[in-house]
Amino acid sequence: MALSLGKLRGRSASEFLDRARQGAARWLERRGLGDIGEPRPARLFVQDAASSPAIRGAFFSSFDDRDATLRALRSVDPAFESSLRARADRLLGGQYDLLGHRDLAFGNPIDWWLEPLAGLRAPNQHWSRIDFLDPTRVGDHKLLWELGRHNALVTLGQAWWCTRDSRYADHCLALLTSWLDANPPKQGVHWTSSLELSFRCIAWLWVLALVDDVISPDLRRRVIGHLAVAGRHIERHLSTWFSPNTHLTGEALGLFAIGTALPQCREAMSWQRTGAGILLNWVDRHVRADGSYVEQSTWYHRYTTDFYLHFLVLAERAGIPVRSRIEPALGGLLEHLMWITRPDGTMPLIGDDDGGRLLFLDERTAHDTRTPLAEGAALLGRADLAAVAGTPSTELIWLLGPSGLRAFQGLTPRFPAATARAFVEGGTYVLRSDWGATASVMTIDAGPHGFLNGGHAHADALSVDLTVRGRQVLVDPGTFTYTTSPTWRDSFRETAAHSAVTVDGCGSASVAGPFQWASRAESRCEVWDAGGDVVLFSGSHDGFERLRPRIRYRRYIAWFAPDVWVVRDEIRGEGEHELTVHWQGAPGLACRGGAGSLTLFQGRSDLLDLHVVEAAIWRFADGWVSPAYGTREIAPHVTCSVRGIGRAALTTVLCEPGLSLRANADTSQGAPGIRMRWKDRDGVLFFADDQTIAGEWKATLRWIDMYASHRPIE
Repeated sequence: MALSLGKLRGRSASEFLDRARQGAARWLERRGLGDIGEPRPARLFVQDAASSPAIRGAFFSSFDDRDATLRALRSVDPAFESSLRARADRLLGGQYDLLGHRDLAFGNPIDWWLEPLAGLRAPNQHWSRIDFLDPTRVGDHKLLWELGRHNALVTLGQAWWCTRDSRYADHCLALLTSWLDANPPKQGVHWTSSLELSFRCIAWLWVLALVDDVISPDLRRRVIGHLAVAGRHIERHLSTWFSPNTHLTGEALGLFAIGTALPQCREAMSWQRTGAGILLNWVDRHVRADGSYVEQSTWYHRYTTDFYLHFLVLAERAGIPVRSRIEPALGGLLEHLMWITRPDGTMPLIGDDDGGRLLFLDERTAHDTRTPLAEGAALLGRADLAAVAGTPSTELIWLLGPSGLRAFQGLTPRFPAATARAFVEGGTYVLRSDWGATASVMTIDAGPHGFLNGGHAHADALSVDLTVRGRQVLVDPGTFTYTTSPTWRDSFRETAAHSAVTVDGCGSASVAGPFQWASRAESRCEVWDAGGDVVLFSGSHDGFERLRPRIRYRRYIAWFAPDVWVVRDEIRGEGEHELTVHWQGAPGLACRGGAGSLTLFQGRSDLLDLHVVEAAIWRFADGWVSPAYGTREIAPHVTCSVRGIGRAALTTVLCEPGLSLRANADTSQGAPGIRMRWKDRDGVLFFADDQTIAGEWKATLRWIDMYASHRPIE
């Protein structure tokens, strides 16, 4: 990748040298030199790659004893074989479910370069000449790449391994041969990303393990040859300087897996060392001490968790001692996932949603966190992870074998005792009524904007996600697309699409491209008090300080467990400004109401009441939510606006319907506040006062219980 003069500043000698080597490799390949054409065994192998077994190094223990693994799979899910057949049969019929899309067809025989939604075929060029981010040339590259990750081949291989129905093995091997014929080394869109090569290599290793007893010697040698060329390509074109995030660690996992499983490859030890070195050296740069992932994306957090789960399992199978080095970070990643897991097993889609998954070894969607939680519980002996996971998935058996299932079943599940948790470095604050199937959960996003250029971040500073009694009510809108439409890309990232605040129509950050930002907001928590029967949070961000005149913003949240949340948004600055609070509902909901109060409901079930204390203007509209990459659904979007000179505030009380809650402004303590009465509660919630120390706007938040303080009720 070429660099402009402005980007050259601050680059190290190592970076210059590495980029020069990568550039030289691309130049030589375009002139027919290097790993061009069919792989040449003499330069790639130290052993005969045609003979069985294909996997001669360490691999996953599920393959040690087929009968025991099948018994374990059936014990976890008696219907797993029939559901696996159903998925494989759809693939036999040419029906592909990729990302958020269903029933995609790529032709018969399959056209690996066809993007069926746009009707475009990627150009037949050297990989370095293809601009995969240009939708006019390739359509949605994510869709093509997802096809090229070959999870379909893994599913077909699983179906053969479990059922011994030869249709599945035959189709798997036919697809594999078709891909090899259509994608010679270094040619076409499927060679444009080292990360995609890595994912495909990992899938191929699984395919080799699953169908090794029926693959021909010539095809076995050919596949391993392509794996060797891919390993050389990944090692040469690592994303160290381009995308040192999940791109780099995903590439490292691929190198480690190839190097560990295929010692017959001449460079296997080098790949294993390089992959392990990256995964070990970058873990503390990617995973903060509180377990949060640096890109501020729950989806990429899930990716990273899967990477390190697979790495730990495979490394220990190979006798490589890495547990002491990565267990703290892996445990932190899993604990963070555990806390943000909703009662239905899904997670809020904070930041970008990539739509993919390292491997689809079970039927659970990539949104479902219970699969990695179960694996983490068995690997790390964590009873709390086991409790939130509930039951083991079939993926646990595929990765850990019957012994992994026994480890999980040997735990006595125990939910965490706490119901409020602060992940301070990542800025995630979680409020849970409990850990059961009907829990209410609020997640507050109060962290930094993202890693490096914030490519996978959204303008979601201080946004909230709320599940009420197990039902998703206020949600993050998701992602929908990366490159096919700049308009849609930006609309799903903008502040107004989240349950957050805009000022004079401006969001907390402004975009400058599909993975770039012209301005960004950094959030910080100023008050976090979870020690009493009311949990208090106050946070601010600097996103509106770029406006002229400068605007300061703060969001206060008070949670009265289990069913009342007070959210106050306040701005201060010279002149008159409009403060607008956005509430993004989940798909399938509707809203009704007026005069300062509304209800979100579904069918005959009322889910959440919203009361605004101040006089304000309500607006109701259809918004968009993307439950999975590539799809979008209409969902209710509510805004509440107020104008003010010098200062404006809106206080919203969110509560479960039927509480008969009354809330009114109260300034009896010389500071803004609200008097609240419901059930047996009666008190005043006070916010920061104008009269602050040294003229600064200090965050204060206090709840005074009228009964506890023996104050008279007016």
